[in-house]
Amino acid sequence: WFGVPLLMRGPLISLPIVFATDYAGIQTVWVTVILLSFLACQALAWPWKVPLLNALDCWMSFCIMVLVAGSALYLEPVEEEGVTAAFVSAFSTGVMVLIFSSIGLMILMALSGLVRRAALGGGEEYAFINLGRTPDSEQVSVKLKEMAELLGQMELPELEKALDTLAVFDTRRITSFMTMLSAEVLYEQADFKYGTRVSSQSFSQIPVKK
Repeated sequence: WFGVPLLMRGPLISLPIVFATDYAGIQTVWVTVILLSFLACQALAWPWKVPLLNALDCWMSFCIMVLVAGSALYLEPVEEEGVTAAFVSAFSTGVMVLIFSSIGLMILMALSGLVRRAALGGGEEYAFINLGRTPDSEQVSVKLKEMAELLGQMELPELEKALDTLAVFDTRRITSFMTMLSAEVLYEQADFKYGTRVSSQSFSQIPVKK
């Protein structure tokens, strides 16, 4: 699916050259914004099946951004008046508005944590703070028990064959899930761990005075 955004990246990079032909500074800013947007999407989605390909693609995008930013050293100073100065002023104002809006949201999030007296990021938190609704724990527990029963009915070779067909990212998610369950639900069952994880229970325990 990531091939569709990649097809859009080329024309988007060409647009600043068309609409701002005589203004190299505007071209540099917009090309940097476009490359940054695609790099952020790629870092979040990690679209390619091979992990090394994702890492190399992100690294090449980063290098291209460095080259674009370095090309700004050859630009002439911006005049106090003109199209470029007006663009720089409007662009800087827009970015500052976004930054202070983000700071305002962070302050509101902190205040909501003080009012509700709950740990931020928990299952009972507001949907906009968790960037989505959290499923009900009772429903998740029922589905998890049903899935465990179905997995228990499968033969080991059948389950192994099904896991062999998974991509490396899916296999890592399964092992991360097993590590999380062993630390948070089964309470330090080391036999199921595929990594290190500090249980949240260790932060909530009150030390016993001797």
